[in-house]
Amino acid sequence: MSPVVLPNLPMPPSANHRMIPAHGRLIKAPDCRTYDKAIQIWMLRQKSGLFDNRRTIKTWIDTGFLLKVHADFYFPKEKVITKQGHPRRLDLDNRLKNLLDALGSIVDIDDKYIIEIHAHKLHWINAWEEVQVTLSPTHWRDTHD
Repeated sequence: MSPVVLPNLPMPPSANHRMIPAHGRLIKAPDCRTYDKAIQIWMLRQKSGLFDNRRTIKTWIDTGFLLKVHADFYFPKEKVITKQGHPRRLDLDNRLKNLLDALGSIVDIDDKYIIEIHAHKLHWINAWEEVQVTLSPTHWRDTHD
């Protein structure tokens, strides 16, 4: 079974300030709402390819597979590494929650089916940020074997 590749996804915002108080309740922060709109635009641009990917993933789940996610987060080099070559503070794990929520709407599944995640923070010479995601079928592993 070949994996499903979701290229050039928008970079999710950090989950540190995902919800903000407003009028006595919590609402999504403006950058999270902007990200949701960017995901919707990305989905519209994918057209029929997105329906094929959804069908493939639904088939995996219907036949007993679960999902493995491989995500490469691409940042401009100056956001990741200082001029002295030291890593900058840019938490990868804070972006995973928003990405997983977006994947749920992109491939139309509940994120409970995702049981394995591999994430990498990478730098490149381009000035924009993006995420490359690959979804693959996998099975439960018994940790006692």
